[in-house]
Amino acid sequence: RGSLLVDERGRLIGHDGLTEPEATELTRVLAASEDGEVRPYRDLGTVFAVQMRAGSLVVVTSPFAPYFGREEAELLHNLAFLADLALARTKLYQQERQSRRQLMEAEGIAHLGSWEWDVETNRISWSDEMYVVTGVDRETFEPTYENFMACVHPDDRDLVARVTEQALQDRESVSVEYRLVRPDGAVTVVQGRARV
Repeated sequence: RGSLLVDERGRLIGHDGLTEPEATELTRVLAASEDGEVRPYRDLGTVFAVQMRAGSLVVVTSPFAPYFGREEAELLHNLAFLADLALARTKLYQQERQSRRQLMEAEGIAHLGSWEWDVETNRISWSDEMYVVTGVDRETFEPTYENFMACVHPDDRDLVARVTEQALQDRESVSVEYRLVRPDGAVTVVQGRARV
């Protein structure tokens, strides 16, 4: 007849086939049950709960499936396993988004940009703050090594290229101070640090 998903704290995550009041009431009854098993409950039908790491998957039978046999129970356990995986991935995704948001906020406060360069493919990914530091437009600027070097002051390009080549050859961390020329003509002195 329906199903619901309850988190490890006994809170309703979502439901299907049950009305909101039915799902809420059943969640409350589940939280109060001693062993997590709820037998025939009101006019809803028989309720089966499968424990997961992230909570419980609860299924309510209908007149067309009044009981669960071994195959149905195995299917329910498989579904619970998949739901557990999906919830774990969602949690990791949320943690990653939170960490990324915190990193972006810290970079903005410190006025510190970061980047990653895959030398073989010449693909460079920039943090949001790198666009701010260089003053280029995120929508029109493609962060390649060549385009970055075009932002470096002409008198400092040889230095930056030499330090970069040496770092790639020696596979060592480097630090170099150089000037960037922003699109509006302003010159900014930056401290560049890289780890190969």
